[in-house]
Amino acid sequence: MYKNFNDIPFISMIIVTIVGIWGGLMNYSKRLAIAEIKQQKLTLRKKIIHFFVDIISSAGIAIVIFIGLTGYGLNELIATAVAGIFAHQGTRAIYLIELAIAEKLNLESVKKEIQASKGNKNG
Repeated sequence: MYKNFNDIPFISMIIVTIVGIWGGLMNYSKRLAIAEIKQQKLTLRKKIIHFFVDIISSAGIAIVIFIGLTGYGLNELIATAVAGIFAHQGTRAIYLIELAIAEKLNLESVKKEIQASKGNKNG
């Protein structure tokens, strides 16, 4: 278990960042495929914005999850794998974390509000 942020090996942080960027690229390609299926025309400006949002959010999520899990005492390899899964999920991972916290704290009204804001009325 790491007691200090500086104790985490630099190579591990590089690997997690690369995994996060890879997840962002996957999210971006999925976004483009969905836009093509729906026959939506995305301007170059929107494509660039979506690209950077997907990369930054996925890499950021991967890094935060990795640091949290290694700080909790989880093995680095497992923490990297879990961070990669969350990076692949992208912003959906944030939504799932919000739901998990609301569920853990037994806050039904907050859970319903989170689902409503996401457009998921059924839960």
